[in-house]
Amino acid sequence: MEKPTMGPEITTQPDGSLRVCLTESGITACCYVSSTHLVDSHLQQLRESIFKQALRAYEQPC
Repeated sequence: MEKPTMGPEITTQPDGSLRVCLTESGITACCYVSSTHLVDSHLQQLRESIFKQALRAYEQPC
């Protein structure tokens, strides 16, 4: 059974930047953005990163 997708976890860093983490299917990917208006545009990149990580894990020999 696939785990449900959670919304992004956004944490403000000491320098004012934002750490954005997204978890899907048990895989987490994170990035840093300088402003909240950039979060949505980076979510697709995080989803693509998670997909690629899952694909690599699936393709690895046992």
